[in-house]
Amino acid sequence: MPANLDKSFNFNKGHRRAVIILSVLVLGLILYRYYLEITPENTFDNERAIAQVEGFIAAQDSIAKSGDNKRKKTHKRNKVIVKLHPFNPNVMSTDGLLEIGLSGKQANTIQNYLLAGGEFVYKEDLKKIYCISDEDYYRMEPYILLDERPTNYKKTKPEDEVIVTIELNTAQVEDLLSVRGIGPYIAKNIIKYRDKLGGFYSINQLREVYGIDNAKYDGINYYFEINTDSVKKTDLNSTNYYKLQQHPYITKKIAFDISNHAKYEMPFKAVEELKELNTINDSVYQKIYHYFVVY
Repeated sequence: MPANLDKSFNFNKGHRRAVIILSVLVLGLILYRYYLEITPENTFDNERAIAQVEGFIAAQDSIAKSGDNKRKKTHKRNKVIVKLHPFNPNVMSTDGLLEIGLSGKQANTIQNYLLAGGEFVYKEDLKKIYCISDEDYYRMEPYILLDERPTNYKKTKPEDEVIVTIELNTAQVEDLLSVRGIGPYIAKNIIKYRDKLGGFYSINQLREVYGIDNAKYDGINYYFEINTDSVKKTDLNSTNYYKLQQHPYITKKIAFDISNHAKYEMPFKAVEELKELNTINDSVYQKIYHYFVVY
């Protein structure tokens, strides 16, 4: 019997390890239970939480008020006091234009117009500045130191002025700048448009140049003459779609019809045959025939 009992308690290495691990787990559970019994229940301090929330709200209000005060001070510092007084828009500085109530964009647009060679001759000329509304104009109109435009106004060459005309198709920037009323901006636009066209066949085409309105045209047209021999002409049968559609008067559809007719139907025998194309009406033909030839 004693021999069997001794055999029963003779644990191998694996058994002994299992007993140790089990003992540690039991001890851990006993200690955890004891800790829960001696630890007081957690309580929530309402007063402290309320005080923290109120403090946070007060801090945010203080920051917001501080920001408002800064914005008010900045606005007050940058605010321009509007003072309407008699003025000539041709000699007003940007600050002066802001002072009479115009925005920065409006003031810059007027300054750019003057730098490009523009000029305000009559009060109504201010209306042609696209960003000047009717409301702005009628607010300023009594203070503008310019005459009102006559009802039947049309600017013509002064009777006593000696005019030296400039050939428009060969004129360089320097030549154009010698014309009263043309600044660097408009001079460059004239040459750029002339190059796209291939030359001017009529002085009236200056109306199509960006920056030249009716008033500007009436003031400069008599300074020019046209030599149509300088107009570059393209052979209808040797041109192509890509070259044609770059011309200001020719749409992509017209360019396609011209190139398709010459390449796949039959060569043009005369420029007048352009009128037979469905996409070219009489008004278009009158504009484009100057730029083509048939060899």
